[in-house]
Amino acid sequence: MKFSWKLINNFIKLQDIDLSRLEKQLILSGIEIENIENRTKVEEIIFDISITTNRKEIHSTINLAKEISIIFNKPLKVSNIIFFTRSIKQTINKSYSNNNKLINISINRIKNIQISNIIIPKWIKEYSDINNINEKDPISYIQNYIKVKWGQKFYILNKNELVNKLSHINENQTKNIVMNENDNNKFLFFTTQNINHNEKTKIEINYSDYYFNAYIDTLKVISTFTKCIIGNCHHIYDDKNYYSKQIIVNKNIINTTLGQTKKKKFAYLSSQKIVHILNQLQLFPKYNKILETFSVKVPIVREHDLNREIDIIEEIGRIKGFNNFINKIPKNNKKGKIYKISLQIKNIRKILRQLGMNEVINCCLIKNYLSGENIKLSNPITREQTELRNSIIQNLINTYISNKKELNTQEIIEIFEIGKIFSEKSYKRYSEELCVGGLIDNNKFIQNNWSSKGNDGNFFHFKAFIEFFLEQLHAKIEFKKLSKKIHNNETKNIKNFFHKAKHIGIYNPNKQELIGILGEINPIYTKKIKTSKNKIYIFEINIRKLNESIYFNNHLNYITKTYSYYPSVTRDITIKVNKQTNIKIIRKIFLRVDNALIKSVEIFNEYIDKESSTRSISLRVTYKSNTRTLNNKDIQNIDIQVNNLLSKFMSKT
Repeated sequence: MKFSWKLINNFIKLQDIDLSRLEKQLILSGIEIENIENRTKVEEIIFDISITTNRKEIHSTINLAKEISIIFNKPLKVSNIIFFTRSIKQTINKSYSNNNKLINISINRIKNIQISNIIIPKWIKEYSDINNINEKDPISYIQNYIKVKWGQKFYILNKNELVNKLSHINENQTKNIVMNENDNNKFLFFTTQNINHNEKTKIEINYSDYYFNAYIDTLKVISTFTKCIIGNCHHIYDDKNYYSKQIIVNKNIINTTLGQTKKKKFAYLSSQKIVHILNQLQLFPKYNKILETFSVKVPIVREHDLNREIDIIEEIGRIKGFNNFINKIPKNNKKGKIYKISLQIKNIRKILRQLGMNEVINCCLIKNYLSGENIKLSNPITREQTELRNSIIQNLINTYISNKKELNTQEIIEIFEIGKIFSEKSYKRYSEELCVGGLIDNNKFIQNNWSSKGNDGNFFHFKAFIEFFLEQLHAKIEFKKLSKKIHNNETKNIKNFFHKAKHIGIYNPNKQELIGILGEINPIYTKKIKTSKNKIYIFEINIRKLNESIYFNNHLNYITKTYSYYPSVTRDITIKVNKQTNIKIIRKIFLRVDNALIKSVEIFNEYIDKESSTRSISLRVTYKSNTRTLNNKDIQNIDIQVNNLLSKFMSKT
């Protein structure tokens, strides 16, 4: 639809508003301007505006001027007329209501109207020409002018036509008044309804705050150019302010949706500013400070597009200007908390990859090899996925077997997996633990030099491999033989995967808590495939318990001692003990001697006699004083103390 700059200027002062600024603000507020035509000959500017469905109320110049008034917060030149005079007000019927919607009707008797001899002025015809409308008769030009200017339409009717129109809107009271009129009389019928001549068509209602302004303007134009006499009038109207609905808008949602403004850094719209904008939109807000909500009344003219809370927020942003808000998601400089266990998992994965192992991922739903207290699914998908796994090692063995069958070669397989295992603590009480497990089949695990062939190593080589891995994690652990009595419940799910004799436990020395197990695989699980005689090693470690054994040297507490300038004396001693005797116990016995001259005890050799089930251990004991050189008497006293200690063992040299 096309609008005239001059006609808009009759309602609002546009001289102090720049044309480019007006165009920009209208576009930002959601009004689509297709073209602006500058007609220099007639000194006129034409706005070609596309009326969208959500803004269909902008169908007249007064409504566009009202929208410009809201956007620029400028007053209109005209005020809406509520009543005529006191005498007319008393004759008006206010009882009419149609589905609770406002319908205004005005009927005037007209005398001596001369339609054929009417000369329509050029300025009225121009408004029809702007929208390329060619009217047939002079009255049609006036009708189009009133429609473009005020959004209302009037009709010049005889008695029968008027009665027919009133029947369409079920207005029987006024129809009875008209029935008493002369059949030859003409009537001016003015209403907010657009009544089509076809009875089957729908009746659309145009609500206007400026109904009486349009009515008075119509009377002036008709009486001026048709030289007619305007007679008695009949009116039906309702002077109440009609609102379609009430909407509650939350202030926090306004701030979240629109975001922060550009003028003030990290500042949202204030409550006062929001109230000011809502008043500017004529939504008559009421602010609840306790609930921080705005209650707004939606006028009937905007009921088609203001239905939800987000619609009101959009109106606030439209009037404020969407370009005045930050259009980027605000950066949050606060870093999220990363749990130590998550960092540890990344570190474990990194170290194992650096050691040459490949990560695999398996499903937690399996059918466990070992029957017992397994957690079963109520409705399993397949027969192979009926339970939750209680060990990672089973998945690794299955992955190893499937790869060996497909490759059918002696390829090196070194794999690990980080995942969850599940167990039942008690009746309907379950636990979930995060573990890391690994499997190594490498026939070149140990290689003495570049020219020699590699071999798969032995149990101690694999133990050293795991020990190096744990050292990289800064874990303080110790290797000990598993206790059947203490750790039976903890190891029952994985112990059968290991060789009966070639396995060892990993413990936290402070808590004496079992962290994991490593060792050679049980041969029964590798009989399914024809492999070489390579030894396969496996391990499984509880990550939560492992994390408790890790200690970082955030600071070092150095112990400083004065260096002794005096020479030291060493004694090499060989003792014969049972095969089961722990070397650490022997070392602790020497360090318990109450003699400050014994500085260190080192174990440098070991020999095992398989026939007698004994072993010989070689110790190197160092004597040293910080204040003097040791004499023969000092050494003899120390030797006596050492001999007394060695008397507990089978033999000594």
